[in-house]
Amino acid sequence: MDSISLPVESQPSMFHAGGPAAERIAQLGWVFTSVAVAVTVVAVAVLIAALHRRRSGRTQGVGPFEDPRGPLRWIVTGGVILPAIILAVCFVCTLLTQSAIARPPRPVVATIRVTAHRWWWEVRYPGIAGAAEVVTANEIHIPAGEAVQVELVSNDVIHSFWVPELAGKTDVIPGQTNSMWLQADHPGRYGMFSTVPLPDVDGCLREIEYSQDTLKADGVCLMTSYQGKYPGDPAFAPVMNELNRRKAVVFFHPVKAECCKDLQPELAPALVELGTETTRAIASLIFDGAASRYPDIRFIFSHGGGTMPYLMTRFEAFAARPDIAQRLPNGLLYEAQKLYYDTASMNSPYPWPTLLKLAPLSHILFGTDFPFFSAAAIAKGLREAGLKASDLHAIERENALELFPRLKRAGA
Repeated sequence: MDSISLPVESQPSMFHAGGPAAERIAQLGWVFTSVAVAVTVVAVAVLIAALHRRRSGRTQGVGPFEDPRGPLRWIVTGGVILPAIILAVCFVCTLLTQSAIARPPRPVVATIRVTAHRWWWEVRYPGIAGAAEVVTANEIHIPAGEAVQVELVSNDVIHSFWVPELAGKTDVIPGQTNSMWLQADHPGRYGMFSTVPLPDVDGCLREIEYSQDTLKADGVCLMTSYQGKYPGDPAFAPVMNELNRRKAVVFFHPVKAECCKDLQPELAPALVELGTETTRAIASLIFDGAASRYPDIRFIFSHGGGTMPYLMTRFEAFAARPDIAQRLPNGLLYEAQKLYYDTASMNSPYPWPTLLKLAPLSHILFGTDFPFFSAAAIAKGLREAGLKASDLHAIERENALELFPRLKRAGA
């Protein structure tokens, strides 16, 4: 599945502490940084003074160099005694920090087990009150303000586990169980979409009500088709009416269409079919008149809209038919530019000229296609596409914040 994400302004850092262990490590980091800056300033000052003395010709009979033992004193003092004192201070500060973070400040409320695999992390949570254990991949959920024990294991890879904003780094070694603890002072800032059970329209309406009113979900996730029916199908009208009433954000992700499974078994569906399936869903919304009937729904399509931006000439020809044109009172381009498009699988320069010609920049959102692509790979691809820095900032953050103002307020 794709993820619409809001990249933070900077990378995770130990200087942005989010828990008591990280706070102590950050304090130690600032001590080391201050010492390094002080040593650098003193060294530069001595160097400048020496250069000034040389340029002024005062290299004999002044200061410590009057005494033949002067240079030796400088070497012993500046090269042995002072470094020893500085290292001793840093060593003591390190021991105090290690002692402070060796045990959590309060009893742990749970123990989770993290297994390192070659490309990912497996996280297992123990069952509560007889319930089955829960397993997640590449993400950890812990209660805010509570200490959690983490057991780190590996079967066949050597790894390092590090959550910079919560704790220090711990190695993961095959055949050995290492432990650490995590505590987050504040809840994280997340958005979520709810997946609803179409084609069960009644069940879908109940889930929309629950997810939006109780869970406070930020949007709804739909597939591009269900049993051969696309978003503009009259069977889905009750769902679309409700989403329009709520002014919902609706994210579409493609699936293998009923019509076209395994047409070319040697080709993976993601190579050609999923992009085409996204285009079918967009065509259904626009040409069945759903986009104009439900003007308050904000629709997001993954993978830059599939093949749709490259077929606009054909779309325009079809939209010119009188029976189709009456379903588009505002015109084809208006409806196409109302849609939002994410950047999943757009990490190369080739699709961008066409997408930017069609879509307003403010309607392009950062998406990753995780786990098939990482956020880092997509971000790198966007930079290599030649986009301006201001455009990158809008795509990577500001456009999504405008679409999800709750998260904008939460980060204020």
